[in-house]
Amino acid sequence: MKRIAFILIAIALAVALCACTVTPAAPTSEPDPTVGMPNPITEYGSLEEINDIVGMKLAHPPVMGVTDERFSIIDAGETKIAEYVFKVAGVEYDFRGSPSFDGDISGYYTADGLAFSGQPTDEIEFVEDGEARLARWATIDGQYVLAAKNANDAFADVAEELKGLTSPWMTEAELAAYYESLAGDYQDEYSQRAHMSGEALGSDGVRFTVHWAGSAFENYEWVMTCRLYEDGLLSYDDCVRTYNKTDSEGKTTSEVESTDGSGFFTPTEDGKLLWDGAEDDYCRECIFFKP
Repeated sequence: MKRIAFILIAIALAVALCACTVTPAAPTSEPDPTVGMPNPITEYGSLEEINDIVGMKLAHPPVMGVTDERFSIIDAGETKIAEYVFKVAGVEYDFRGSPSFDGDISGYYTADGLAFSGQPTDEIEFVEDGEARLARWATIDGQYVLAAKNANDAFADVAEELKGLTSPWMTEAELAAYYESLAGDYQDEYSQRAHMSGEALGSDGVRFTVHWAGSAFENYEWVMTCRLYEDGLLSYDDCVRTYNKTDSEGKTTSEVESTDGSGFFTPTEDGKLLWDGAEDDYCRECIFFKP
C-alpha cells in the first residue's frame, strides 16, 4: 500500500503541468488496487487558506488581468504542497510552495528526470525545457517553484517579482535604509577601550571596523561585512583580524592574524549592538553605542 500511495502522489505532482508523456499500462484483468484511495489534492477557496495550512507566503502576481485562479493543497505524505494556479495574458502559471527543502516539488519531468536537483537556495534557479519554463528559490519558510508552458520572456520578470513577494521580511530598499541607519561611529561601553565605525553598502550590508587598543603602542583591528538575516542577527563570515604594533621610532607594522572569521552582532531595541557572536572571548562583552 505504501508503494501505491507513493505512485499516486507522484502522479498528482506531475499532472498539474501535463509535462510528462504517460505510457498507458498494459491491459489487465486484475482489479485496480488504487480504487478507493483518497485523492491527494484538496481544493480551497483562497490563497490565504492554503498559505495558512503550509505556513508559506504564496502571493498574487502584482499585475492586472489575473484570471482563472485555483487554490489547492497536495498531500505528499510527510509534507504538504500549496498550489496556486492562475492565468496572466493567456499563460497559465503553476506556483507551488512547501516547507520542505528536500526534493523537487515542481512535478515536472525532463528527459533527464525531475527539473531540479539538490536543495534550493535563496538565489533563483531557472530551467527551460522546450515550451516549459520553471524557476525555484528558497526562503526561511521553505521552497517555492513557479512553472508555465508557452511563456514568453516575461516569465523571468514574473518569477523575480514573486520571489520578492515571498520574502518573509525586508525589501531591498528597506534593507538599504536599515544599513544606512547603522553607519557612523560607536564606542564600547563595556571595555571603554574599543571603538567601531560602520559604513553602509547599500542593500548589501554594512562594513564594521573595530579597533581595540591594547596599549599606546599596539592595537587590534577587525573588519567585517555584516548582513541582517531572518533571525534578527547581523552576521558575517569574512572577518579579517589584524595586529598593529608601533615601535619607539613611530614605525607601525601590521600582521594579519586571521581571515574569513565568522560571527554576529545582536541589535538591541535601544539601538545598541552587542558583539556576543565574536570569535574572540574578550570581545563578546562589547556593547557598542553611538555617543
